[in-house]
Amino acid sequence: MDYKFSDYIEKYRNLLSFEWITLYEENRDEENDYFTTCVMTQFMTEDKRKEYLSSYEWGFDLEQLGKTTFIQYGENEPEVQSGECIDEFEYIVVKRSFNNADSYFEINPKLIWYKNLYRFNDGYKDLITGDYEIKISNSKVEIRTTYLRDYLAAYKSLLSIAFDHRRYFSSTEIKEAYKTFNDDNYYIAWNCSKWNDSVYNMISSIIGKVLIDPYKHPKHEDYIGLCAPEQYESFIVGIDEDGENILKTCNENELSNFFTQKEGMPIFLTPVYFDIKVLDKYKSDPQKYEVKDSDIVYLNEWSIPFSINKERRVVVWLGDLGRIPYKEQIYWKSFNTEPKGAMEERFFSRQILNQWTEGSREETNLLATIEKFNEKMRENFGDNVFLRLSETDEEIYNSFILPTNNSIPEYQQFLMKLSKIVAESINTKLFKQSLGSSYDGSKGSIAQLDDFFQTNGMDKDRKIYKDIKLAYDCRNKLSGHRASAGEYNKLWGRDREFSFNTVEDATKLVVGIKDSLLAEL
Repeated sequence: MDYKFSDYIEKYRNLLSFEWITLYEENRDEENDYFTTCVMTQFMTEDKRKEYLSSYEWGFDLEQLGKTTFIQYGENEPEVQSGECIDEFEYIVVKRSFNNADSYFEINPKLIWYKNLYRFNDGYKDLITGDYEIKISNSKVEIRTTYLRDYLAAYKSLLSIAFDHRRYFSSTEIKEAYKTFNDDNYYIAWNCSKWNDSVYNMISSIIGKVLIDPYKHPKHEDYIGLCAPEQYESFIVGIDEDGENILKTCNENELSNFFTQKEGMPIFLTPVYFDIKVLDKYKSDPQKYEVKDSDIVYLNEWSIPFSINKERRVVVWLGDLGRIPYKEQIYWKSFNTEPKGAMEERFFSRQILNQWTEGSREETNLLATIEKFNEKMRENFGDNVFLRLSETDEEIYNSFILPTNNSIPEYQQFLMKLSKIVAESINTKLFKQSLGSSYDGSKGSIAQLDDFFQTNGMDKDRKIYKDIKLAYDCRNKLSGHRASAGEYNKLWGRDREFSFNTVEDATKLVVGIKDSLLAEL
C-alpha cells in the first residue's frame, strides 16, 4: 500500500494528460475509502482563483446539491432553492439516494445535450462518432477529457474536481505527518495520523481539489461553422474548346438560378458527375448513412439528392454540393469526373418536372415490390411471404445497393444482402398453416415457397422460384462456401471459363426477382 498517496497525487497534478476524468466516485472496502465529486463554476479572476486554491476546502456543501430546500432569511418569506446551483456552483453529477430504492447517478442534462449524446446502459455515446463520451458504472462516472473541456469552453466555465481519499493500514514505524501540494490548478493536503481501530492503527488521506480549465474556444461543429469562414469546393461542370475541365464553385450564392442570371456562372441545377465508388463510404456504414433511392442521408445532419445514370456515373446538382459540409465536398471532389451520359430519366422527372415515377434504382424498386407483394399476401392469406429483416440485420436496407465495381468481394457482400432480404426471409410458418397436411417441412424454404405458390395457383411458370433460387445459389457458390467461378457460371448456363461482370449479374438478379413478383400483382 502506498500510504503517501503518491499515485493519486501524481494523477491530480497531471489530470489533463489523462483521456478520462472521474466526475464522481464512491469506492469503499476495508483498506480504502475514495470519494470524488465535482461542480461547475464561472471563470474566476486571478485573485479569486488564488484564494480558491489556497486551501483544501471545496467551497460548497455537497448536501445542498441535488435536492430542493427552502431557506428563510430573517422574517422574510421562505425562498425555494432547487439544488441545481448553490451560490456560484452548479452540479454536474449527483447521486440520488432513497431509503427503499436503489440509488443512481443523475447527470446535468446540459452536459448530455451539448452534443446530443445517446444513453446506453453503461454511459452516453456520440452517435456520430460511435464513441462513449461519458461512462457510468455502479461506483463511478467518468467523462472524456476532450468532451469536458469543449463543454466548459461553450459555457465559459471551470470544473472543480473535489476529492477525499483515505487508506487504512497498520504500522509501528511510520510517523504522523502532514504535507500540502499546490499549483495554479490544484491544492492537495496529505495527512498521515494514528487511527483507533481493532484492525488498523494508522490512516493516511488526501483531500483537495483540481480546477479543469476549458479550451480557448468550443470545438463543437456548430460553433466552428458560425465562426469559420465559409468554404466551397469547385467541381467539373464541362469541357472547354481546348479540352480543359471547366471548374465552378458550388456556392449557391454565386450561382445563377431560374430567376437571376449571373455572368459566367452556371445555374444551381447543373449536373456534376462522379465515379460510382463515391458511394462506397456511405453504403459501408449503415449506422450513420442511409442510401435511399435518390438521397444520401447522414443521421439528421445533412442529405444530398443523387442519381446513377446508364453509364454508372453518380450525378448530383452543383448547388446541392454546397449544402453538405466542406469536408464532404472534399471527399466528393476526389471522385469528380468529366460529364458522361445523361441524367437518369426518373430522377430528372421527379426533381425538375415534379412528376411521380417509380424509384431511380432497381434495388429500391425491388424492396418496394416486395412490400406490395406482401400486402397482397396479407389480404389473401393473412401474413407476409417475405418477413422484414430482424433488428440485427435491419441496417442492410440502408446499404442495399448494386456493386460499385466488378470485384468478387464487392459482389459477395451484395449477394449476402440480397439473400437475407429475399431467400432467408421466407415465412415458412405461413406455409405450414396454409398447406396443412400437404406441408413438407423437410424441404428448404425456397422449395416450400414453390409448393405454396403451386398449391394456390400462383407463379405457374415457377419464375419467382427460379429467380430466388438462382440468387441464393449464386450466394452459395461465391459467398457461402469456397468460391468457384466455374460452378457459378454453370448456374447461369455459361461456359465455366466465361469472364462474367458482377455488376451486370447483380442487376439481372434484382430485376429478375422484381419482375417475377410484379407479374403476380
